[in-house]
Amino acid sequence: MATTVDVRRALASLADPRRAEASSRFLQMVPGGYGEGDRALGVSVPDQRTVAARFWRDLPLAETTKLLTGGAHEERLTALLILVWGRRIAIMATFAFIRAGDFEWTFRLADRLLHDPHDLVRKAVGWMLHEVGNRDQAAEDEFLARRYRVMPRVMLRYAIEKFEPQRRRDYLSGAL
Repeated sequence: MATTVDVRRALASLADPRRAEASSRFLQMVPGGYGEGDRALGVSVPDQRTVAARFWRDLPLAETTKLLTGGAHEERLTALLILVWGRRIAIMATFAFIRAGDFEWTFRLADRLLHDPHDLVRKAVGWMLHEVGNRDQAAEDEFLARRYRVMPRVMLRYAIEKFEPQRRRDYLSGAL
């Protein structure tokens, strides 16, 4: 399992002091600038994408979150690149709709991602279904009723994690 330290080392190995200086000026990381207090390592965006591609599978969400609060600009962008991974970010982006009470996009994408091979995508789909249920339990139940038997286990577990224990057992055993 990868850690924040691993990502920071990878970024540090690609750091370029001249690029860091130029980035600091461009992003106004100087006193009085809008980026005051920020720090640049001098890692190009393509190199950050390479680092993100190397670690996205093995970096737990908690570790990625640590990078988001990191002191270096490139650490935060790399964390976003790890999160902003096509299918995963698509389902995560539906959270704005969920908050507004619109579940259609979440359900449409969840259907398309139902058999996605990647664990992080499966977890994200389950999480968004869980968020739907926080707002409208009947809507989540209706969606799950037709799909829970074929959903990847981790997706289902995330979707039902706050259900009453017996109800969770019924979903997991297929007894509904």
